[in-house]
Amino acid sequence: MQSSRSPNPTAIESSSPAMQLALEFCRLYAPIDRAVVFVGPVGAGKTTLARCLHDLSGRPGDLVAVSGGEMIESLFSDTLFGHQAGAFTGATGSRPGVFERAKRGTVLFDDLHLMSGHVQAALLRTLEDRHYLPLGGSTDRPISSREVFAATEFPNALVDCGALLPDLASRLGELIIEVPGLSERVDDIPTLARNVAERFRSEHGLQPAVDFTEEAMESLVNYSWPQNIRELCRVVERAVVHAGQNVEHVVIARQHLPQRILDPDKAGGSGRRRVNRDLVIKVLKDTGGNRSETARRLGYHRNTVSKYTPSDFRPEQGG
Repeated sequence: MQSSRSPNPTAIESSSPAMQLALEFCRLYAPIDRAVVFVGPVGAGKTTLARCLHDLSGRPGDLVAVSGGEMIESLFSDTLFGHQAGAFTGATGSRPGVFERAKRGTVLFDDLHLMSGHVQAALLRTLEDRHYLPLGGSTDRPISSREVFAATEFPNALVDCGALLPDLASRLGELIIEVPGLSERVDDIPTLARNVAERFRSEHGLQPAVDFTEEAMESLVNYSWPQNIRELCRVVERAVVHAGQNVEHVVIARQHLPQRILDPDKAGGSGRRRVNRDLVIKVLKDTGGNRSETARRLGYHRNTVSKYTPSDFRPEQGG
């Protein structure tokens, strides 16, 4: 679980229409005391957008994030509600749960698909009742937080594949924000890469001066980034170290990047265009050419899918 106050949401820089739309929805939904669902691929920045929404809401409490993977049945109550001293063997002191830590703030439930059906049912009851009882406690406490959720698929798609209870999906409502993957934000890659490099240098007490050679930046822009911003951060931080972390002014060149970035085909990866084209065409075939449904399944903006014509995805005819 993580708790934080985030930077000014206006500091999120993007020239991507899809990200600009996501930010606009954050501003629109921020003052509304209803659940919001962030949908996007792994590592795309769903937590960052949730922090943006939280800051814009003006709520005085913290944002507290908890992964669906943490909410196993045996620890569900303790994770969400906390416990009092003596509640069970070894409970020598009290521990606040997620709702207490996020008092008058925001709780982000990430990785919806990792919650079991029993956990989802218990969570649904809690959200409907709007109160909870800490383990070992004697008095119910009201829930004063706002709940937001993050997933890699739309709630209706999670319901269709059996990963989300229909009643919980209904509780989530219709306030959904699509978070674009890095392949939808190609123009943002240079700014993101520089920001990551400068932040990494500053965190280590060094001058943040960083430059990229034209060839290095071209390699970053042309890579497909299957793990999105999370992967970009790891690659750029590694490049800063390889470029000479202790010098005053770092210049990142091609030789400081991993081989899979320089030659994705040889390294067993793939370039941006081929990865996206193959994946989009496959899903278009599966959906019978339904571009909106394809965009939903992939977590892409519809504009990414709309450029493909029927000749691209029409099933091959037999001989």
